[in-house]
Amino acid sequence: MELQNELDVMIESSSRPMLLPYMIDSVRKNMFYHGKMNWYINEDFVYPAESKKVVKYCHSLEIFKKIYENNPPIGIGQAIQNMLNNDIKSEFYLNLQDDWEQFIPINLSRVLWVMKRNPHINLIAFNKRINPVSVSGYKYLEEEYDGLRMCLSYQVPLYSAIIRTEWMKKHWTINPDQHRTQESHFNRVLDAGLTKSHEHLREIGSYNYGAIGFPAVFSHSGYSWATKEVGEHPRRRSKNGELAYGGNVLHDLKPDSDVDYPPWLPPKPERPMFLDNKQEDIKRLKAEGKIL
Repeated sequence: MELQNELDVMIESSSRPMLLPYMIDSVRKNMFYHGKMNWYINEDFVYPAESKKVVKYCHSLEIFKKIYENNPPIGIGQAIQNMLNNDIKSEFYLNLQDDWEQFIPINLSRVLWVMKRNPHINLIAFNKRINPVSVSGYKYLEEEYDGLRMCLSYQVPLYSAIIRTEWMKKHWTINPDQHRTQESHFNRVLDAGLTKSHEHLREIGSYNYGAIGFPAVFSHSGYSWATKEVGEHPRRRSKNGELAYGGNVLHDLKPDSDVDYPPWLPPKPERPMFLDNKQEDIKRLKAEGKIL
């Protein structure tokens, strides 16, 4: 059963030039694939001055086949839809977001081989948490396919994951409800959730990479301020054209939680974080020229 020699990579990004390089560099170092990766990125201009830096950086890498520049922002739902419609052609694709950083090496070619041999597996997520025994009453089911252990998930995440393209194109819909996140909407479309049976969830085919107890593959380098309040419906702007600030903004450097970080690795380096939005932060960032 032969694998394709090209894999499309989709990135959802929004005004975080201080985080995106960590993510891209970590994936290029730690995600092992035998063929060619075709890179695509959607950059939402939530803070235009910062997004311009993102676009400049992406051009400098010379790896991207297409860079979407959306000003005003279109939100994660429409961003994924555009790339699925126009760019994603490989049998599977790697989905990434700009504030995730990979620490554990993954043999992606092997993962793809397992998915090809087991057509009910539609998505394998590379988690930011240790795979737990249970969460909120849902007991994770550990399964093995062709020697690769993974945990049947109750949800379908939209972060770092390898996804079967045909399945995603069939089921993907844009969130119409501004009070619900795109991920929550998509899980409702697929009828996923904590109360569902293992049999039903296996039909959906969403898994977490690794056995129960396997540590985080990625670290969430920044708390996204561009999802709920400002976020996916699409990000709001006020009547005078300025961004309607909400959610979180860039704050001082602080380490993320180390609870799920692989204990055999050196201490996790500090990364820029996104904390609760405060007017004084916005004023400070404007004064520093980091946002318009």
